[in-house]
Amino acid sequence: MDAVLKSMSAEQFYGWMEYAALEPFGEERADLRIAILDSLVANALGGKGKRFTPRDFMPFAEDQQPTTEALHSKFQVFAAMHNARIAKQVAHG
Repeated sequence: MDAVLKSMSAEQFYGWMEYAALEPFGEERADLRIAILDSLVANALGGKGKRFTPRDFMPFAEDQQPTTEALHSKFQVFAAMHNARIAKQVAHG
């Protein structure tokens, strides 16, 4: 990941973040797809009175508060992307 971040401009990274917000991809999205299918099958087979949701089949999708360090890291990336975007806009008038 470090190599990708070093070779990718902040503007490119920002573009991928925007794209991912519109069209999610990666393992989290794949986990959600299979969890939806799992809940559908479990409910179709009869869940002994329980209605299953996709969350029931996503053991790694815990609702945890991010650490201060994680938030700081995300903010630094966002700030770098934002500053690069503003600098480009200023440069191009």
